[in-house]
Amino acid sequence: MKTCTTSAALMAVLSLTCSNAFALVATTIPAGPAVFSGFSAERVIDRNGNFNILDVGDSLHSIFTLNMLGGVLTYGAGTTQPELTGIAQVLVFNKIATATPNLFKYTLGPDPVFGLGAGKVAALYEDAANDFTRVCANFAACEGTANGGSLLATFGMASGFWDVMINDDLAVGAVLPPGTLLGAFSMGLDFTTNNTGIVWSQVNCVDPFTGLVHSVDVCGTGTFDASGRNTVGGPATPYDVFDPFEFRLNRVPEPATIALMGFGMLALSATRRRGIAAKGRPGQHEINRHARHRQIGNLYVRRCGREGREASSYPD
Repeated sequence: MKTCTTSAALMAVLSLTCSNAFALVATTIPAGPAVFSGFSAERVIDRNGNFNILDVGDSLHSIFTLNMLGGVLTYGAGTTQPELTGIAQVLVFNKIATATPNLFKYTLGPDPVFGLGAGKVAALYEDAANDFTRVCANFAACEGTANGGSLLATFGMASGFWDVMINDDLAVGAVLPPGTLLGAFSMGLDFTTNNTGIVWSQVNCVDPFTGLVHSVDVCGTGTFDASGRNTVGGPATPYDVFDPFEFRLNRVPEPATIALMGFGMLALSATRRRGIAAKGRPGQHEINRHARHRQIGNLYVRRCGREGREASSYPD
């Protein structure tokens, strides 16, 4: 009865550590790697007068949502959690032609005119409205479904990167069949604001252009796909490009949870010791059982010989 009481009390205390206003904490995210995925829409902000041609000095602006965790629908419409949405904007610093006509490599970085503040390239929000959409009358209408709610995080590129390979005429995405592959991107981002209530450790993220491995808070990858908005049956959207993507992070166990788990183990251990003390010294049956275990262990060592010693040196 004492053991049950201790366990019940421990579980009650542990459950208190899970309560928080933010969906990221309310949702069970185990310690270790966490993969969030979702979809976005992209548009060019032309600075050079060449319309949808992505060139040095132009900005690439996106709206996005993260609705899946570990491949399972977790946030937003169809769930009990608020949606996770965001906006991002980066500036084109470099453009390099490839062997494929109209396919270019781009190096992107913070855009000084983006309204989030110096060095910031993206913001993530938690919004109970659950109204994110890429199907709307104009860019402003879609943007309004992505930047509402409470600010969860902002991101920069202090130790990261943002690389793109895509057809430089994004307008082709409007006339190609929906889902036609136009290019791909990868990024390494760092938290500049973290209101998630979770401690995240860094992950290794490979820059595909240089092959260098960056230690960052968020490693993102995705593709650029045609929206097909001007095709028969295409979506009623102002965007030429839609993207599926994923963010990879690593959650650190909460110190309070670690401490409580340690407390729980100590409590259970103390309860067991009290139980043994109440029973007195171990009986002959228990002594014989331990002796048999030692005999089996000794026999295993003798039979395995050198192979046993070599096997013990192998890494896990």
